[in-house]
Amino acid sequence: TLIVIGRERIMKEIRDCQTLYGDFDEAAKVIQRLVAVLEDCVGQKGGLRKNTQFQYVHTETPTDRLARGEALHYRFTVQTPFFASMLESAAQALGNNGALVAKHLNQAQRQLHSNGSEGTGELTLPDVFTLWQQMRESRSLAPDLTSLLFTAVLSTLYQLRALEDQIDWDLGLWQKGSCPVCGQRPHFGRLYSEQGVKQLECWLCGTQWQHTRLQCPFCDVSEHTDLGYFTVEDRSVCRVQFCRRCSQYYKIFDTREMGKEDIVLFIHHLASLDHDVVAEDEGFRPGSGLSWRAEV
Repeated sequence: TLIVIGRERIMKEIRDCQTLYGDFDEAAKVIQRLVAVLEDCVGQKGGLRKNTQFQYVHTETPTDRLARGEALHYRFTVQTPFFASMLESAAQALGNNGALVAKHLNQAQRQLHSNGSEGTGELTLPDVFTLWQQMRESRSLAPDLTSLLFTAVLSTLYQLRALEDQIDWDLGLWQKGSCPVCGQRPHFGRLYSEQGVKQLECWLCGTQWQHTRLQCPFCDVSEHTDLGYFTVEDRSVCRVQFCRRCSQYYKIFDTREMGKEDIVLFIHHLASLDHDVVAEDEGFRPGSGLSWRAEV
């Protein structure tokens, strides 16, 4: 996500976030260090092409599959040493011990393969999610650090590979709350235009698609009595949208209040993590599954 948009755009968005949310100076420095490290890592060990695969495995065309309401679900794999080195380098950039990350990642890998996953050379997307959960459960790192490491590294690899393949999708017929490309559930989105159109964005592949404004993307409930939102202090540009029916939430950024429609949602998300903490304290869980705090 961060590499794809470029450093100049990142710096501009950081300055805007410092104005909108406050107390973002230290986090901004972390983001800048992380971007620099990820850029360096992508070209190591033979580069992106040698270490990742991105393959459409279905017999029908993407257009037909989307029209039928089925996500495309490309098969994505990454070479284990390449992925591990990016996690370690990212951890060092965040001021944490990369060796500690490597140690617990190796432990998680051994557990993964002892549970029946074949081979040790590459990781599928489900494998990465399993490693992620095992590292969270080990509590070797703070939950927010673990989430930041995996989301930054994994989304960078996935999006860069998709861009290299120059894939373009027609998403006009997509109506679901989950991502039409990779099937992940969103953690954030935005409102734009005078009509307040709701657009969701996938945290993994960066795909954006329109979704019915008064509808939960996780359980599809549309009764207004089940849906609500709150803001934190005077930061009304970020709304925590929640559903009482399924007790899940996501964040929506109102670009109409910012005076611009084109924003980098991932950076705004990082600038508003206090909203996630409040949401979970209120008993709502992230519909995306991306928790930024320790489980109670």
